[in-house]
Amino acid sequence: MTAYKVIVCNSPHWRQHEAVTLGVSVPSPNWQGDKLASILNFAAANFQIIRIDVSDALYRHGFIAQGLTDSDALCRANNMGAKWLEQNADAIGSLRIKPMIVRWAEWYSHPDYQETLAGFQSAYDSNSVLKNALQNDIMAFYRRRNRPATEKEFAGSLNFFIEELAVITIQTRELPGVKFYPGYEPHSFKIVKSGLVPEAPSGLNKEQFARLKFQSRPNNRPKTTLKHKHFLGAGM
Repeated sequence: MTAYKVIVCNSPHWRQHEAVTLGVSVPSPNWQGDKLASILNFAAANFQIIRIDVSDALYRHGFIAQGLTDSDALCRANNMGAKWLEQNADAIGSLRIKPMIVRWAEWYSHPDYQETLAGFQSAYDSNSVLKNALQNDIMAFYRRRNRPATEKEFAGSLNFFIEELAVITIQTRELPGVKFYPGYEPHSFKIVKSGLVPEAPSGLNKEQFARLKFQSRPNNRPKTTLKHKHFLGAGM
């Protein structure tokens, strides 16, 4: 039994799908250790097909905003992914279902990538609903960090989100199903799925997003120590 119980939130009918994509954010502790093992085992128990989406190269946009060159930023991001795969090879290899593992940079050579990326960039320029949603997603990200984004950070975050929209759209065309992620879906993704951005490339609506929560099992919860020998109710 894994250390955490995985709970699917606000995503009805997720069990009706055969395939699940695990949207791995490599820097996140939610994709490490016991939490990763809990997600992997939960996915293997409920789906016939598992795809592990290692979003490593996507993080180069943040490194570029910090001042790295494009090539150095990509190298650093890819090294993060390689390290994550090495650290978690045993957990992944122990699954009863052999998952597909796709690293982010592999999508750059997909025949539809450039067209899909350009389509979302064009939709951002022409559709105020998408533009406002993306800008609000970026501002919300930095509000959670209790500071505004710098100009470089805002530009990098915008490139991050637009590229993410493009790649996940292609992913979903290739393998429709459920997306497991221990966090909230960006509002910009929701409005694209809802059809409010007719200029956007099609396909994202084939993905059902499912937010995951972790519930620590009783034997994994920290034990409390009584500081006093006598307490209310003792001996009753």
